[in-house]
Amino acid sequence: MRASLPNALGNAADCVTVTEPSNGISVERPPRPHPGSVAAGAGLLWGAFCYSVLWEGTPVEVDRAFVESVGGTLILLPARIVLWAIHALEVVAGRTFQLAGSTWIFAVATCAVGLALGVLAVLAVRGALVLVRH
Repeated sequence: MRASLPNALGNAADCVTVTEPSNGISVERPPRPHPGSVAAGAGLLWGAFCYSVLWEGTPVEVDRAFVESVGGTLILLPARIVLWAIHALEVVAGRTFQLAGSTWIFAVATCAVGLALGVLAVLAVRGALVLVRH
């Protein structure tokens, strides 16, 4: 006997199937994490990694040539976006900001940008799949 139960949010699309074999033991399929949640977590970790590389110098040290290269820019994209945004704000303000002692701001911003990039990647892939299927 099979029964489909809605998940905690009540979505019928993400049902958990409960199967009762002939011996009377019920078996549930473990719930799958939402792709957006996985991408957000991965993006957050990506941002934290970028922060640790550029501002803390761990787990690897990089030089300016690597950071400004195409490969370095892609690998360290969340941190590069934060740096570009700070530079743009400094240009608009007409002065430089004294942020040398406030690296926690970079940590929060870099993690937030990484999270946003992860979620945007999932949305882009889902949108592309919708276009391909129709």
